[in-house]
Amino acid sequence: MHVRILASFETRVERLMQEKRLGRKTAEKVLRKHAEEIGGYLKYAFKLDRGSPYNFDLVINTDKMSVELGVELVVAAAQAEMYRMCSESAMTTMAQLSLSKKIQAELLRHNINRNFLHIEVFDPGIVSVRGFPKDEAEQARIIEVIQAEPGVTEVRSEFGNAPVHGIFTT
Repeated sequence: MHVRILASFETRVERLMQEKRLGRKTAEKVLRKHAEEIGGYLKYAFKLDRGSPYNFDLVINTDKMSVELGVELVVAAAQAEMYRMCSESAMTTMAQLSLSKKIQAELLRHNINRNFLHIEVFDPGIVSVRGFPKDEAEQARIIEVIQAEPGVTEVRSEFGNAPVHGIFTT
């Protein structure tokens, strides 16, 4: 769930001045710098415009409501069925990505060239590996390394012959 908690610039300046015992000019400068950094990060990392309410599931304006009510709204929304399902889906995706990265690390640790390999993890623990190992012995090692990784229940492989490089015909 994506939540945006906002307040007017003036409210944020007042809060920062009280919380950090800053002067007005310093508080304004800190807030402008922070807003610039966060906006740049969101735009770069997630291609998000933080100013658009359409990028958020819930927008809370603390100029209009108390922080306590905002917290209650976030908790209630997070407990809604549709967000629990989204969370489960996100957790499954993260688990699959994590297993994929662990497999790649193990292949690297076993000095197996991953340049011509493509690894996909399907739920639950089904791993697909495709590519061009140099020979049958390396194919067997790849499958052995993947099968040894905790969480892997099945390995599906599709290997081909490595492409020949540097040979040109006229």
